[in-house]
Amino acid sequence: MSPLTYAFKTIPSSSSTPALPINLDVYLPPLSSSSSAHPVALPILFAFHPGGFISYGRDHLPPWVAELGAKEGWVVVSPDYRLLIGGMEGEKLDAGDCLEDCLDAYEWVVGGSLDKELEEKGVRVDKEKIAVVGFSIGGLLTQLLPSLLSLHLPPIKSAVSLYGVSRLTHPFYSTPRSSSSSDELKSLNLSDEFSTVCSTLFDKLWSQTETISGELDYTPEQKRELEKVGAEGYRGMLWDYAVEHGLVLDVLLGKGVRSFVGQGKNDSPSSQQHIAALTARIQPFVGPNSITPSNAHPPTFLIHGDSDTLVPFSDSIWSLGKLAEAGVRCKYVSVPGVDHGFDGAVGLVGGEGGRYDGLWREVGEWIGEGWKKE
Repeated sequence: MSPLTYAFKTIPSSSSTPALPINLDVYLPPLSSSSSAHPVALPILFAFHPGGFISYGRDHLPPWVAELGAKEGWVVVSPDYRLLIGGMEGEKLDAGDCLEDCLDAYEWVVGGSLDKELEEKGVRVDKEKIAVVGFSIGGLLTQLLPSLLSLHLPPIKSAVSLYGVSRLTHPFYSTPRSSSSSDELKSLNLSDEFSTVCSTLFDKLWSQTETISGELDYTPEQKRELEKVGAEGYRGMLWDYAVEHGLVLDVLLGKGVRSFVGQGKNDSPSSQQHIAALTARIQPFVGPNSITPSNAHPPTFLIHGDSDTLVPFSDSIWSLGKLAEAGVRCKYVSVPGVDHGFDGAVGLVGGEGGRYDGLWREVGEWIGEGWKKE
């Protein structure tokens, strides 16, 4: 199924970098060939890709998402966002920039720009029927977006998070595995060679300019090192390294941010100043009040494998409790014996091959229930 692609924003050029368009993909369901004087209003499902804000892109969604949209008659929108380059100096990005791009994509779509693009196809967005689904770090976006939308924008009516990140204050994200005896923080058993290559790539990551590409440019020597350890030339491999070495907060929010949540050693001389400047931006990610009351937060369906090694399934259980405490209608399904990305979204497995068709039907029913008028 081939999507339509549109640029929803452009990052202006600078003295050292060209202008950077940021795109989104639109998957349309089968449309009737009969002409109509008025565009047909279709529900919309935003899908936020995985990758820890450092890898993958809008095309990195499991096939079942577009298939479900086609079956149910929904428009599926998958936006890109700038990938993080880390660091602490100059105009380096942090997770707030990723979130800003997603908010801009939402406003572009529901604000009428997508309607103009689809007018000749006889389709428009039904602003009364908006849902979000997110994978891994995209699951975090599904929990943050509803409470951060401007009041003039139509609200999200239903949310689904698959193996989603939610509790960045958890030691899982800031504790080196070598210093923990917890079962939940057990080592990923990365080889020394793999870790050495990743350490070099982290230095490269923190020196790059803005990008929405999941690839990194390598020297011939680095390529040979990657081939020796069986590693691909993508940023996704760096998440494993970050988890193993307790660097996830550094990756998402900048070097030294671990000290903001009381984890790790603050070894950067400028980190305190940097953290002070970031406080307002990162509060939604690490603060205790990131889950809002039920009148602002949509019904949320949480799905997580109970053998996840890259995002603890206790994250989803924690979110379930916070949502229920706030009076939000919510549901949790634990998928036994499966790792991160069990539906094929993050490349750890080859896809689910129809094994979870019943679960995807549940997702469709959950979203549909959220769209029913009260």
